[in-house]
Amino acid sequence: MRGYVSAGRWLLSAHAKRRAIERGIRLEDVRFALVSAVTCCDQGDGTWKVPSSDPDGDELTAIVAREDGVLVVTLF
Repeated sequence: MRGYVSAGRWLLSAHAKRRAIERGIRLEDVRFALVSAVTCCDQGDGTWKVPSSDPDGDELTAIVAREDGVLVVTLF
């Protein structure tokens, strides 16, 4: 996952974009959370749950799926 994010091969889903606006989350916060995550859980459906935090230490959990060589990220 870190490699995909570091290479810029990721994007936010439409849902994630809405949630980010609602919660005041910046794209840089999501990138930080994905790169600094220490664990992820296989959801069994081709997605991974990634619990992490933003640079301020606020909890940020993402659901990540790989589609066509790109990580698609949803926030909740």
